[in-house]
Amino acid sequence: MSPLLVITALLIAAPADAGMAEHLEEAIALNTARKARYATLTDGRSDALFDRLIWNERALLPVAWVMDAQAAPFNAQGIGVVRDDFISMERVAPFGTPIPPTMPMSDDAAEHARAVLWQVYLDSGAGLQATVQACAEGLEELSLIEREAELSFVMSRHLIESLGYSALHGLEHNEASGGETEGLVAWLVGLQRLGLVTLDPVGIDRQANAFHVDGIGIIANDVPPIPFEDELAAGR
Repeated sequence: MSPLLVITALLIAAPADAGMAEHLEEAIALNTARKARYATLTDGRSDALFDRLIWNERALLPVAWVMDAQAAPFNAQGIGVVRDDFISMERVAPFGTPIPPTMPMSDDAAEHARAVLWQVYLDSGAGLQATVQACAEGLEELSLIEREAELSFVMSRHLIESLGYSALHGLEHNEASGGETEGLVAWLVGLQRLGLVTLDPVGIDRQANAFHVDGIGIIANDVPPIPFEDELAAGR
């Protein structure tokens, strides 16, 4: 897998006040433990998906060290760029949490979701405010597909929410720092934006869907909820 895919794969929630590197270590521990537990439910069929996640987490650690180092001076000033732009992995659902009944993912539903991701990518290239708006619209469209097809695009939704959350917070960081965080915010947001079209989150969702139809909440119970839409609705 290319370095770009590694970077975009796991720009997923990091614990507040901990930084990306500590988050990745916690994510590795969580996914290692859950890989073994899911394997008992899937006769090992889920191992490949968790191997991919864990490999990406380990490979991303050097990037996390650099990003944490760049964020540290701002964090010391009370500006939580990077550190506060993610949601704690402690908020993932308990193992075995029931998921809604799920239908198999059709080719049409998958292609529709890919089109939504592509549109978010295109519309989010004109600055942070445009990114926030594109993510909000993309999530609304994705929800329509999910309701019509009776399934969940968990990873696709997660990546859009992550992008929107970082962009929304990035506006605050840049204002608080007098613009000094703009480069770091742009790096974080840009990587997440590229992930929409390089990581193939719909493909990951399709892999997970094979387990969802059996009531096994892989990924659905393994990523934390991101309050992007809640914060946006609250006027943050």
